[in-house]
Amino acid sequence: MQFYRSFLVVSLWEVAMTGAVSFSGAWLWSIRTHVTGIMLYYLLWFGTMTVIFAWGTHARKTPNPIRLQTSGIAMAMAYLAAFLMLASWIRVLIWLIAMMVGLASGLYWLAVYVRAAQATYNHERYNAWLGMIETGAAVVIPPVVGAVIVASPGLRGYRLTFLGAFILLAVALSLTLSQASSARDGDAKAERRAGTTWLLSRPQLPFVGLGLLGFRDGMLFFMPGLWLFMLTQNAAVLGWYLTCQAIVQTVMFAASASRWRLPLWAALSAGIIAGGILLRWHTTSGIFVYGILNAFGYPAYKVPLEGRALSVIQEWSTDAQERIRWTSLKEFWLNGGRLAAFVLLFLILAFGASPLPTIRWLLIGWGGVSFALYYSIRRIGESQSSTGRR
Repeated sequence: MQFYRSFLVVSLWEVAMTGAVSFSGAWLWSIRTHVTGIMLYYLLWFGTMTVIFAWGTHARKTPNPIRLQTSGIAMAMAYLAAFLMLASWIRVLIWLIAMMVGLASGLYWLAVYVRAAQATYNHERYNAWLGMIETGAAVVIPPVVGAVIVASPGLRGYRLTFLGAFILLAVALSLTLSQASSARDGDAKAERRAGTTWLLSRPQLPFVGLGLLGFRDGMLFFMPGLWLFMLTQNAAVLGWYLTCQAIVQTVMFAASASRWRLPLWAALSAGIIAGGILLRWHTTSGIFVYGILNAFGYPAYKVPLEGRALSVIQEWSTDAQERIRWTSLKEFWLNGGRLAAFVLLFLILAFGASPLPTIRWLLIGWGGVSFALYYSIRRIGESQSSTGRR
């Protein structure tokens, strides 16, 4: 029963945050925030998340995952309340709001993955189902939110979106609090292999891969959509773009859950072809095709990397304290990669580069990151095979 309740909480979180987060960049652009201000928003967001996970790697006390999750949801509600109350004044406190989003996301996802690491089910299938929830919400929510924003005068559509997200998170918070009275974190022991240390060990291979995945997706999650909104000034177009991406990703995650996965070479090829298309076809249609092609690769990279990382955490951690530290390290790599992508873009734009051409050329060349991802996942597979032979 707790397993299904946890998935219900995850679903509510995804629906709420998909609507709010997907259009926060559009909101900031609509209230005339400069593009470097928007980049600063994302930079501080993922920087704060990275700090949370760095803290988790050195936590001296074992935090309760349910308390972490509760704190994350409550902070997300505070962030949504700030958007509702401050309206266009939000750009004055953009640094504070970004840190609130990062704190909320960091605490929430740390709790989700700590609880997943202590479970006994197949971790690759778990991440496939988790991905289906995430992208399934993105299929439905963006076009609905985009239509509401377009149909509403001024900023009313955005406010309705943030209010709806706030209500959904309130339900998720009540469900999480109800678990606190009955849930107890298991401290199942796992035998540690001899001759290794916590920070310097071969099982960190999937964590390095997650860092590369974060670096790739730090750019691809937000920049094509922001570029599209800059060109069209139409939230409904942005909503349909996000939905097209989500449909592809949901199908790929569903295939992974049924034990079929897109070959890595196919995911790599799709990313390279996407860059070639954007080289010649940098219109609204070109951005749509670019996003759809890159959407094929995300599940192909994420499922094996996340699944292997969770298995490593379960295999190598000896108690709840180490499980927190390993999970924090995993998320530190992933969000550190995203942060590095935003730092790169922020520095380029801050030194006077024209936003639209800069974003275009970065997206064209970003397929090169997939080569490193491909190599990293192949190395993990080889490492697993050699371990099995021994």
